[in-house]
Amino acid sequence: MRLDFNPKTETFVLFVSADDAAGIKLAGDVGLGKSLPACTASRLVYATKVPYAALPFWQWATDAARDELFFLRMAYDASWAQEGTRQFPVPTDLEYFPFQSCGIDYALGRQHTIIGDQPGLGKTIQAIGVANELRMKRILVLCPASVRIQWYKKVMEWSTLRRRRTVPLAYAILRGRDGVPPDANWTILSYDLCRTDTIHEQLRAMGHFDMLVLDEGHYLKSPETQRTRSVFGGGEDDPFHGGLAAHAEKVVALTGTPLPNRPRECYTLVRGMNWDAIDRTSLDRFQHRYNPSMRIPDGGGLIEKVGRLPELQARLRCNLMVRRRKKDVLHQLPDVTYEVIRVDETKKIKEVTKAENMLGLDKNAVAAGGRMDFDGEVSTVRRLMGEAIAPFAAEQAEMLLGGGLEKLLIFAWHRSVIGFLREKLEHWGVVTIDGSLSSAGKHTRVQRFREEPDVQVCIGQIISSGTGVDGLQDVCAHALFAEHDWVHGNNEQAVDRLWRIGQNAGVLAQFLVAPKSISEYILSSAIEKAGNTDAALDKR
Repeated sequence: MRLDFNPKTETFVLFVSADDAAGIKLAGDVGLGKSLPACTASRLVYATKVPYAALPFWQWATDAARDELFFLRMAYDASWAQEGTRQFPVPTDLEYFPFQSCGIDYALGRQHTIIGDQPGLGKTIQAIGVANELRMKRILVLCPASVRIQWYKKVMEWSTLRRRRTVPLAYAILRGRDGVPPDANWTILSYDLCRTDTIHEQLRAMGHFDMLVLDEGHYLKSPETQRTRSVFGGGEDDPFHGGLAAHAEKVVALTGTPLPNRPRECYTLVRGMNWDAIDRTSLDRFQHRYNPSMRIPDGGGLIEKVGRLPELQARLRCNLMVRRRKKDVLHQLPDVTYEVIRVDETKKIKEVTKAENMLGLDKNAVAAGGRMDFDGEVSTVRRLMGEAIAPFAAEQAEMLLGGGLEKLLIFAWHRSVIGFLREKLEHWGVVTIDGSLSSAGKHTRVQRFREEPDVQVCIGQIISSGTGVDGLQDVCAHALFAEHDWVHGNNEQAVDRLWRIGQNAGVLAQFLVAPKSISEYILSSAIEKAGNTDAALDKR
């Protein structure tokens, strides 16, 4: 197989042996059309004027073809970069992984960028790193409601902006009546609040933003929704005119799944950020080229196909998308990362937190594993807190799975919480592991989670699934604790279901807690002690 370039006709020409089945298939996948007059019994000839269609054949390119594709190839390689030499400002005692620095570097070289790394690779701090390097002072973050507080904490931790008494570094809008702070450096709010008339008008009235961050950018896959129109604008003549993106000098979208289910779902995001990357094509033409479909008459359904995906990937990576897979950067990741996520304080959560305080528990004693004298009351309050946080756990799970995570392990304590999560996440395919199962029953459900692609969620009772369960690590590296044990050793045993022989990725364990609750104090204390132990005994 050989790729050449004809400067007179500005055409790339691919020569493939008729016996090269792999080369013929690749040419078909890219969408190159055969130039039949030049074909012979032993050789097929394909031609294209589209450099993005020719780029996938780089390894077979002649010097002439490589010269023509050189700058595209450099941009394409940058979108995969994992090691670099540039250093970017970070607060004291923090450091970017090399691949994260490469992601920041990629975004700095473009006006708008999609950071498409797989879940768990730190897309949030890469976006903050862009703001740090450019010394941005006004940033707007749109994100799912469940991660607003998480965003606030990350900004407070990673931003290098100088703190000032009169100007809040970051402000998370939790309710519409809170209004938009006029002077915050980082304003964080949910997509749902953004599309309300009052909030949207206040944001537009603020004028210029240095950067607009679109967390879980695939939420904007449908151009007709109010959510998308609030970002990219609306109107009968031009549905993409205006919107908040028009008020931002730089737009950074974060998503592990730029095209969640089919190629056409990335069109809205790409058009809104870099229309030139797809030659300013219409949605109909884009769909015809990459995602053609045909409806069968008389109610026969819809036939949907995909095509030219290597060309589409080249267009995205060369122009606006940096994306790395976890398996590619595994050598840079820690074995296990613990992350505490504080959920919004709903009315129900505030009531349960108040009930906790009325118990008069010594938090230090509980964190140290001391005996509790209010077993009945404590058990009731723990259950009520688990039930209050359960909706946030379901929302977090939806965000992770919708963002490209293939398998998710969820831990809980109470049956009511497990039942709630099973019902809410049923459409993702769920198996549960609890104390009612025999060893054989546990094994059967583990096998289903391992082997069936449509079973993406395993919900385990912490004690029952925290020991005696093996095999989850072969397919999963992400644990979400909807509830956690007050004895942190039991939480670590649960995490060890994933961090064990057979795991080929860095494990991420996320714990959902209510602010100012007993759980928050106990968990934070336990993780701090674990860090002290690591520093004293193990850290090199």
